[in-house]
Amino acid sequence: MTPAASTPTTPEAGTALRERLVGRVAARLAPVLRGTSSVLVQGAPELAPRELARALAARLASEVVARPLSEARGAGADALLDEAGEDACLLLEQDVDDAGSACLAVLDRAGERGIAPLVIVVAACDEPVPEELTRVFHAVLDEAMLLVVDEDLVDLVEELSDVVARHQLLTLTGGVVDLVLAVLEDGPGAPGTETGLARRTAEAAWGRAVGPTRDAAETVAAAWAERVHARVLAEPVLHLHAFLPVLSPWSVARLATRVLGREVDVEEVELVERSSGLLAGDLPFRSFPPLLAAQLCRLTRETDPALAARLRRDLTDACTDPETDLPARAVITILVGH
Repeated sequence: MTPAASTPTTPEAGTALRERLVGRVAARLAPVLRGTSSVLVQGAPELAPRELARALAARLASEVVARPLSEARGAGADALLDEAGEDACLLLEQDVDDAGSACLAVLDRAGERGIAPLVIVVAACDEPVPEELTRVFHAVLDEAMLLVVDEDLVDLVEELSDVVARHQLLTLTGGVVDLVLAVLEDGPGAPGTETGLARRTAEAAWGRAVGPTRDAAETVAAAWAERVHARVLAEPVLHLHAFLPVLSPWSVARLATRVLGREVDVEEVELVERSSGLLAGDLPFRSFPPLLAAQLCRLTRETDPALAARLRRDLTDACTDPETDLPARAVITILVGH
């Protein structure tokens, strides 16, 4: 195994660490994709879908032809196939809406020629994967599949040689590539290693406070939150997740029914969680990465302080009502955090 590196202190070291981490995620995912003819890689930019798609393509084929997806439509499909070898991978970055039909067009033309290139379509966006595309592509790597897991972090840097430190890092970041790297960038003496990482993990578990200064991780999370906050705010059940610890859909449904003043069943919660494109994690239940949740809460307080205050008040009332029947840990977390 390659010896663990130190936490990066220069831009060059940070780039090298990024390449190593993306390479590890790709190495773990590649065996699952062998033998497939079409793959969709889609997730928020913070999940590094483009870099992961390139790394996967390099592992799965000896030749990679990368083009915008728009060039694969119509006669463009023939031109791409003329350029690519028989065992090539066509890496197509989505710049048009009809990803499914464009992919099928390439595969149909390839079939007519008697060849079977691997087609990878990559989309860096905040939207969830449309259900119809899950029926077009043989494999779909969405926001849940693109997350960093423990085995990707083993000995990545010296500070992650301990399983507890890796668990804390994944808890804090939700396994999002850019957040993981940003926390590591904050480096020794800042929130990101040893006691600093433990402190930040505790803060994430017990509340949604954001300090007056921003380090690298908070800067990444803030930019992400500012981009998606309006969409999150427009979906009350999704927005409520930002103010909650990790809970089962059953607990979320009970709280949402009380806080939103209407019946919210488990099926609605599960649908929101599946279709958000933002909630993921290697835990049994989906949640926002805590760093992102903290910034979403901050934006709600800044843009609509009355709504933020009402949510905190109603959550406190709901979780202390015995009829809500929440796990004790969740009640304590909500009370301390709000």
